[in-house]
Amino acid sequence: MSVISIKKEELETEGLYFKLPTEVNFDRMLNLFLNRPSGLDWPWQELSKLTKIDIGSITTMIAGTSHGKTAVAISLALDFLRQGKKVLFWSGEMPPEILTMRMLGILAGVSMPKLNRELQNYRAGMPVMPDIYHALPIIRDFCERLYLPPAWEYRECEQLLVLAEDIIPDVIIVDYIQQLRIGRAKYRSRDEEIEAVMDELNLHAISKNIPIVNFAQINREAKNTETPNLTCIRHSATIEQYSANVIGIWNASMARHKGSTSIPSAPADGWYWQDNADATNQAAAFAEAEEKTLMELAILKSRYHGNVGKAVPLLFSGDTGGIEDFPESAATVRVVEF
Repeated sequence: MSVISIKKEELETEGLYFKLPTEVNFDRMLNLFLNRPSGLDWPWQELSKLTKIDIGSITTMIAGTSHGKTAVAISLALDFLRQGKKVLFWSGEMPPEILTMRMLGILAGVSMPKLNRELQNYRAGMPVMPDIYHALPIIRDFCERLYLPPAWEYRECEQLLVLAEDIIPDVIIVDYIQQLRIGRAKYRSRDEEIEAVMDELNLHAISKNIPIVNFAQINREAKNTETPNLTCIRHSATIEQYSANVIGIWNASMARHKGSTSIPSAPADGWYWQDNADATNQAAAFAEAEEKTLMELAILKSRYHGNVGKAVPLLFSGDTGGIEDFPESAATVRVVEF
């Protein structure tokens, strides 16, 4: 009897699954490859030209404190919901009712304090602002496809994935990944636990063929004012290893960055910038003229799409949390330095 046969019998006796390796069928691989769904578009057109949110893999977005991670996460969720997708959104920072109202605030374009006052009127049967009145049926519709498991009940990754098995979402959003735990075993370090969490999420994304978008905090040692890079990620090696895409989020207001004194006039087909400082100065000036803040999304890793080192500017409303493309005539893409 061959060694392989002996090993197979031993495994079968112990009740373990055993299957001999098989040769690759090229035609089958070709069909599987061509039938894979294309990646999801971002809510922002210039970023979608450069990369996608890949199906069956993890996309991780990183930022420092108060640079807008949760605003980006909510904007992504709203865009998926607009497309009719079912969204599972886990937040380790906000309870479900606040997340829901922040979504309503972004849809209506109003700040949270103003939204709170208007909703008090709404509950009392009084008239509310037209923008809120028109946003209410939209958020009600979205809530039928939105799942916000509270972190105090779904603290562990296994619990979250059991819930995902039940509701079968089209996309999972985790804000943020360093707050999700593994409960089955004790680990010698937080790095090992984060690796276990990422491994579980990655296997779920691959096996269920859905995208998972994680948000991650940068290291406390990294400067909160600078554009983040891969080495900035807390537990960086593990998170980067399991992520097909890594996007850095940078907010000019947190960096106290002021734009140039003159507002640029952009060509109709947009800019492709090579100079880091000039690009940021011009974009910040444009955003300030629009009474918004410059937010940049930089591609730090892209397993399938390339364009690493490129970034796009967005208009961020700090009071409402809304994030918009630059107007088409001012569409911009630049190369960032790491």
